[in-house]
Amino acid sequence: MLKTLVLIVPIVLCVSIAPLFAVAGDCDGDGDVNSADLVEMSEYIGFGIPIAGDSIDCDCDGHAGLTVGDVLQITQYFFFGASLYPGPSTDIAIPSEVKFYYNSRIDFGGTSPKDSVVIEIDIPSGFDIYGYQIPFCFPTDPGQQDVEVASVDFTGSISPGGSYIDNASKSVCIYDNNFENPSDSKGKLCVVHFNLLSSPTDDPNQLHICYTNRSTAAIFRQAAYAGIDRQRVYMPSFMRARYGDCNSDRTANVSDAVWIINYVFIGGPAPGYYEP
Repeated sequence: MLKTLVLIVPIVLCVSIAPLFAVAGDCDGDGDVNSADLVEMSEYIGFGIPIAGDSIDCDCDGHAGLTVGDVLQITQYFFFGASLYPGPSTDIAIPSEVKFYYNSRIDFGGTSPKDSVVIEIDIPSGFDIYGYQIPFCFPTDPGQQDVEVASVDFTGSISPGGSYIDNASKSVCIYDNNFENPSDSKGKLCVVHFNLLSSPTDDPNQLHICYTNRSTAAIFRQAAYAGIDRQRVYMPSFMRARYGDCNSDRTANVSDAVWIINYVFIGGPAPGYYEP
């Protein structure tokens, strides 16, 4: 008697999931900007080879459309640290020049204990803020629930609106349907006060803002891109009391090299960090 052999072959479907946030200069759609994007962009502009990702995301010079200017911009980004700017006509976008300045650390202990941090937003003209979500973490283990956000003091002309404090994810969420800033407005957004609940085993007295590319969503409302209603959310570039900033001017440039050389070889003042 013959027996029927049933062979079950599993079929695996691989679904490509788009990144949660669009990234200016991301030409291949992997959610990051690297040398592959420069190649992708150059092949499109030079030889007409289609972009693997979204051409809107690939745009990075602040002007609508992919041109040689985008190649120059992304090249300067790789070699000289230039910023990448989304096209100005995207429906929801944020330029890379929007930066967060804040203390490099918050000390809960020591001779001068601190339990708050000032978040300063430098906003270029012509953009309306829709909302922010500002997360905080210990650099040793972002998953630990060691910090409680106690309160937020808003400053300037910005109304907190529907904002709230989310202690579960250790973040401050700032949202408002009428959350708009005047043109050319700059300055402090808010002061966030913390309570230290427990200390991690390493670096117990320091708290850092998570500043990875997908940690914070800052959204701007703008017109449709080329007549097509698009919704793209871009990330700000973060600058803390940043590495390489020796003279505390919030930027890393040639003057910092002069500062450190003067300190090492001539006995000049020690490097510091920016503190608002």
